Amino acid sequence: MMLLAVVLAMPCQPSISFEGGEKTHRIQVRVAQTPKQREQGLMHVESLAIDRGMWFVFPREATRRFWMKNTLIPLDIIFVNGRLEVINIVHRAEPGTLTARRSTAPAQYVLELAGGQAKARGLKPGTRLQPCGLPAL
Repeated sequence: MMLLAVVLAMPCQPSISFEGGEKTHRIQVRVAQTPKQREQGLMHVESLAIDRGMWFVFPREATRRFWMKNTLIPLDIIFVNGRLEVINIVHRAEPGTLTARRSTAPAQYVLELAGGQAKARGLKPGTRLQPCGLPAL
C-alpha cells in the first residue's frame, strides 16, 4: 500500500496530453521558458522522436512569430492560447528558413512536434491541451 501511495504522489514527466482521432496522445516535452531557451528552441537538433516535443512558455498572450533558422528538421508549430486551446498550426515548417510563421490570434504557448505529427495525431484548432509536470502555467 505504501508503494502505491509513493507512485501516485510522484510528479509526471513534463508532458502535454490531448484527445485526437478518438485517442489520447501524450507528448513528453522539453520546456523553454527563459528568453535564451526560447531563442535556442530546437535549433541544431538532428532528429525528434514522434512522442517528443518542445513546449515554449511566454509570460502573457501576444501574437507570436517563429522561424526555422538553424533548424535541421521540419516541425509542426502549434500556437496555443492562455486557456490551453490550439489556435492554429503550421504543418511541416521548412527547415533553415527565415519565413515568419505566425499565430492567428494571441498565443501564450507554442508546442513544436516533429513534422507531420500534428496531423497524424488529429491535433487541430480548438483542441484543448492538458499539461502535466510543467512549470506553473
